[in-house]
Formats: sequence, C-alpha cells, structure tokens
Amino acid sequence: MHPGTDDCAELEIVLTRAGPPQHADVESFIATLRVDRPDSDAEDRVSAVGLALDRGQLRARALDPAGYGQILTDLLFPAGDLRAAFGRARAAAPRLRICLSFGPGSSDLHDLRWETLRDPERPGAALLTDRRILFSRHLASFDWRPVRLRPRASLLALVVVASPTGLADYGLAPVDVPAELARARDNLTGLDVHTLASAPAQPVTRERLLAALQAGPDVLYIVCHGRHDRGGQGAILLEDADGRPAWVRGHELVQAIVDLEMRPRLCVLASCEGAGAGGPASTADGDPLVALGPGLAAAGVPAVLAMQGTVRMTTVAQFMPEFFRELAVDGRVDRAVAAARAAVSDPQEAWRPALFMRLKRGRIWYEPGFGPGSLGNWAAVRQKIADGECTPILGPGLLETLFEYRGWLARRWAREFAFPLASSQHHELTAVAQYLASKQGPDFPHKRLVRDLQLGLAERLGSPAPRPGPDEALLEQLAALRRVRFAGRADPYAVLAALPLPLYLLASPDPLLAAALREQGKRPVVAALPWRRGLRHALTARVDAPPTVDAPLVYHLFGALAAPRSLVLTQDDHVDLLLRIHKPEVRDQIPRAVLERLVDSSLLFLGFQIDSWEFRTVFRTVVQQEGMESSPGPHIAAQLDPDEGAVLDPGGARAYFERYLQGARVDVYWGTADTFLADLAREERRR
Repeated sequence: MHPGTDDCAELEIVLTRAGPPQHADVESFIATLRVDRPDSDAEDRVSAVGLALDRGQLRARALDPAGYGQILTDLLFPAGDLRAAFGRARAAAPRLRICLSFGPGSSDLHDLRWETLRDPERPGAALLTDRRILFSRHLASFDWRPVRLRPRASLLALVVVASPTGLADYGLAPVDVPAELARARDNLTGLDVHTLASAPAQPVTRERLLAALQAGPDVLYIVCHGRHDRGGQGAILLEDADGRPAWVRGHELVQAIVDLEMRPRLCVLASCEGAGAGGPASTADGDPLVALGPGLAAAGVPAVLAMQGTVRMTTVAQFMPEFFRELAVDGRVDRAVAAARAAVSDPQEAWRPALFMRLKRGRIWYEPGFGPGSLGNWAAVRQKIADGECTPILGPGLLETLFEYRGWLARRWAREFAFPLASSQHHELTAVAQYLASKQGPDFPHKRLVRDLQLGLAERLGSPAPRPGPDEALLEQLAALRRVRFAGRADPYAVLAALPLPLYLLASPDPLLAAALREQGKRPVVAALPWRRGLRHALTARVDAPPTVDAPLVYHLFGALAAPRSLVLTQDDHVDLLLRIHKPEVRDQIPRAVLERLVDSSLLFLGFQIDSWEFRTVFRTVVQQEGMESSPGPHIAAQLDPDEGAVLDPGGARAYFERYLQGARVDVYWGTADTFLADLAREERRR
C-alpha cells in the first residue's frame, strides 16, 4: 500500500478450529492476528491455540448484547499477546480496519453476532460504535473476477420492497411499501434508482426479481421478511402471482446472482419488524437475512449488508440514511457502516447491521479524473493532441467498453477444458490460453478466440450465432454492439477517430477504430507487427509511406482478429514478442514512424490494467526503445482502469511510471477508457 492512500491500519483475525469439539457446545480454536500498518511494509503476526468457545453461554446471553459481546471479546482478545496486538494495531493509524474471517470448516461461525464485540481497552464500551473502527466479516468467493470499480454517477440501484397479503397468517406485520420506497429513494440520492415493489396486479414475484437483476444493478436493496428454511439456510418472503406469500430460498437468490454477468457491488438486506420479541429471530444463533450473506459473497457480491434479529423501524430509519450519506462521501462501505452504526441512538440496537465484504479497501465506486498531483491534466493532454504530438497506445480495455471479452472467454474455456490451476486464474485469459495451447496445439486458442467471440457477441445482441467464417460477419457484430452500447452517449471510437493524429498503436485486436476513422472520411492504413516466425498475412506487409492525419496508420502491436495467428494471446506469446522485437528481421519491418514517435511524441495509454500482461509487455517495449534514455522526458498520460485489488490510487500508478521512465512527466487519469474519452470530448467542446 502506498503511503497516503489510506488512513487505516489493518487487523486481520482468522479463527480456525483446533480439533473436534470438547463436547456439544464447547469448541477450541486457533486465533491468528495479522497487523498491517499503513506506514510500514512489515507485518506483525500473532497466534494463540486453544481458545474455547462455549455456545451454551452465548445462547444464555442471547437477549443481552453486552454480555454476549463480552464472551466473544474474551475469545478474540484474551489478556496477553492477542490483546497487545490489538492495541498496537489501534495505535498505528487514525482508523483501524478489522477483517474477521474463518478457516476451513468454520463457516458456521457466521451464525454468531460478532457485531456485539466489546472494547478490549475500554471496559463497558461497545467496540463497533467507535466511528474509527471499521469492521467486516471477510469472505472468500468462488468467483475470482476482479472487482472493477465504476464511477458513482453511473451506478444503478434496484430497490425491492415486498409486502404480500395474508402476512398475519405467518404472524408477521405488513411492510409499509410507500414509506420504504420513499426512504430508499432518499437514501440513494444521486444514483439511478429502479424499483420493484408490491402493488395491485404487480406482485414482487421470484420471476420479476430475476428479470430485474438482468439489468445489472450495482446496488441491490431488498426490504422484506426473512426466515430460516428447513435446511437452516436463509429465505426471503416475496409474492406469488396472486400477491400471496411465497418463500424464495436463499440458494435460489444466490444462483440468480451467480448467473449474472455483472454482479451487484453492494447488496443491502433490510428486514422490517416482524417476529415478536422473544421470537426465533431474537434468540437463535443465526438470523435468516444474515445467513444469506456468506452465500451472496461467495457468489461474487463484494459487499453484503444485512440486519440481524428483529430490527426496530427506528433503527432502520436512523441507520440507512446515515449509511448511504456516508457512502456517498468516498464509496467505502465499511467506513459508512461504522459511521451509521454510531448514529443509532439505542446501544442495544447498534449491533444489528452485519457487513460481509471481500474488498481490500472497502470501496465500491470512484470519482473519475486525474489524480491529485497530476501535472497538466486536460490542458497538457489537449495541447499535445492539438499539436499532433501525441501517440495513443490503446489496450484491450477499449474493446471491453463493449463487453468484457477476456474474462468471459477465460471462464468459458476454463470450464470447457477443465483448466486445472487455481480458481484465482480462471479469469486470466493469458493463463487459460496458455493451458489450451499446451493441450490442444499452439494455434488452437487463437482460432478458437475468433469463433467464440462471435458466440459472445451474438448472446449480447440477442441474435442467432453466425457461422464461423468471414471477417465481415464479426465486424458487423462488433459494429452492431457498438451502436447499441453507445446510443445516446459519447462513442469512444468516434472520439479517437476525430483526433488530428497520424498514428494509433493498438494492443487491442478489434477493427472498430479503423471503421470509425473511415466514418470520419479518413483513409486509415492498417498493419500488424510481424512478431511471429512464419507469419504471412496482408496486414504484416511492410508500410513505407509516412502516416498523415487524413491517412493515419493503425498499427496492431498484438495482432488483429482478421489474422488469428498474429494475436498475442498466451503467456508464451508475450515472452516471444519481447524476445523477438529487437531482432533485425522483426525490427526492420516496423514502420519508421512507429519507432520515432515512441521516443519523440507524448504517449497516451488507454484501456489497460496496470498489472496485466498486455500492459507489462507494451510498457517494456516502450522502455527498451533506443533513444528513450536520452529523450528529453516525454509527457505520459495514462488512463488506467480502477481495480479494487491491484493499484489503489493514481499517485501509486504515477510512481510506477516514473520509476520506469525517469524524467517523464506523468499524468494519470483514474477511470475507464470510455469515461476518459467522454471527458476529453467534453473538454474539447468546452474549449
């Protein structure tokens, strides 16, 4: 973590069973605490064996949150090394982020009410009502897709409020649908809010909920009753076609989330007051909506907020507005929960919200733009473009403004061909393609990519899959999806094509930029780097004519879809390209304009993740250019996709560039390629 990117120390607590239970209620655990200070790369790790948990004692204290929490506190922070480690973590930074997770075979510990923890250093005080303590239950997921952050302005929220008729038959009170909708809209101010609520002839059925999820909401906010099903799992109470109560089992909701291409970033499960005091929700170890948390998190939802037990409406009314108000400040879920918990006036109720999260920094959205400390920002970028002294280097993120084809292909191939490596690599196209090349032949993934890409495009267009074959069919599909995706908003390909530039370098294989240039009345020359031995294709023919603004050169560094063997796809392909690019038989084929502008012009990186193979290969190619060392320090502008698990801030990314290109002046724009180009278009209009 780069200093200054976060003001939190981190305390990770892992509980793992030490062996079989001593008897029915008493279990032994190993507790491991890891302390990570924001001002140090060193870790502080402490373990203790033989910590005893007595569930009978917890049940006896079920109606006493303070007593219940003290039992859990004595388990996690007994006197000695564990409590001392907590004290060191708390003193290390203005805020302390606590992540509680459980080892293999210990997931049933989520049934316990960890949010009742007491303060180990302040007897009599609740730990989590301190706004400086950010607490979440950390959950692993079988879905290893990176969490791509989105700008706040583009977030979509789906609000679901269910109040079936006949609730009295279940001993449940009706939900005040208009009041809950009004509260949700107030809470979600600034987001695009869609609603699904009980109304005459419009029941909130399972089918309608699943259909609404297909829109890909970023925030899913559900207000309903819940219970445990016969298997002990959570279930939510929706409606049948006649508006009568219909239970939807938790695993059905989880499976619906699994099947989505875009998972919600945040699920909020709010249970209104239903079961009376002393009912099951008040005394059981587990709570029905909280029981959904691990399932939803495992399905790929990065953050799940659920209410425990019988929640008073006053608690919901105090907590939710403050939570969403604080979330709007910086998009950090755990910080917003801490602030909202502190706003609950009744200390007996403050433990009700439970946060399940797998985000390293708790953030679900970001503000696009140049990071603090950037040099020229838009003025510098626009001036270089206007002078024709800018060379765009376009990564695969440009095509992924249409659909995330790399992750989709990787997961599809991993399933189809039984990819044997860790689940965390199932979304990495280079790793999965390398496996296919080793098992099926070196050219297999390259040819298969073109065929399967056609299938993926057909799915998104809702059209029959075309027969694999002509390049024209694939180009027509891409063009059709481009029209759909950018209807009514800035088309990134059109913005790029309108720039007065003579050269575009592509690490993306698609033909859409050349098509957009033709739409602008330009005459692009399209060519590809002949990096592979024996590669013979019209795209790899030598280009001698100097490029111009009216006849720009579109040069594919990583191959083009029209020539599958030219694609740089596997890990070996990336290594081979780096090894061969300086060999005379390859370098002599590279147009002189490409080599010159890599050194003499400002570089504009668009559509990259900073930790991807594509970025590393392109960046190393640039760094190794002859003359780069004596260059007067080119201006570099880089658009980088925010990734919650990789580089965490623009300042850190800028340091990465400057470390490799000493003397370079670097601006880093935080956002997606289409957001950057839309902002660039607005800046041009404003000028």
